[in-house]
Amino acid sequence: MKFMNRRTLIILIIILTVSSVRQASALDQAVVQLGNEQKKLEGRIIAEDIEGNLVLEGRDGQWYKVEKVNLLAKSSNNVPFIPYTQDEMIPLLEAEFPPPFKVQKIKNYLIVYDTSTAYALWCGSLLERLQTAFFNYWKKKGLELHEPEFPLVAVIFADRRDFIICTKREVADIGEQIAAYYNFNTNRIVFSDLSGFEMQSEEAKRLTKSKTLEFMTRPRADQSISTFVHEATHQ
Repeated sequence: MKFMNRRTLIILIIILTVSSVRQASALDQAVVQLGNEQKKLEGRIIAEDIEGNLVLEGRDGQWYKVEKVNLLAKSSNNVPFIPYTQDEMIPLLEAEFPPPFKVQKIKNYLIVYDTSTAYALWCGSLLERLQTAFFNYWKKKGLELHEPEFPLVAVIFADRRDFIICTKREVADIGEQIAAYYNFNTNRIVFSDLSGFEMQSEEAKRLTKSKTLEFMTRPRADQSISTFVHEATHQ
């Protein structure tokens, strides 16, 4: 099963000849073949063409393109489609990102990280302030905004090499200068600590008030912050 660019999927949804009209509240299941393994997907089918290829939106907000050849079974019931809560998402993320990764819940985000908790929370505070500023700005412009339907997820890598591996796997081999990216398929932002601070010893990265200010003066900090704030706006 391959992920498509979310923009491509949006276009696909518009132009597909839908073979059947599904209730928005219905909970759909699809069993798909992934190599030698089978996986059960649960969510809502948001597009299906006359050949049986479909796009399913999971309860975690991820989009899956399932080709007919890999579709083993599908069903639908009258159970309402309800997105996962933050608490329901945490064990799923912990299974996807085993130790040394941890998952930190804050007001609007789930932060997945293998950095120090202090650094993860600092990044989380930036994301929270960005969302507040974003909503306030557009509300003043008269635009009606709605809270995100799914829990927002941010993934932070301490080791830039791991970040590059993830980038190549999820997006493409687009060079090693990228600071962060937004994945349209997973609806997540992914980034790393460009300064290399998080690769220091635990003693060296112990947080103090002065250390918080130091974050802002690290090499390339301005590039790192502006890039991940830009990518977070996509969410």
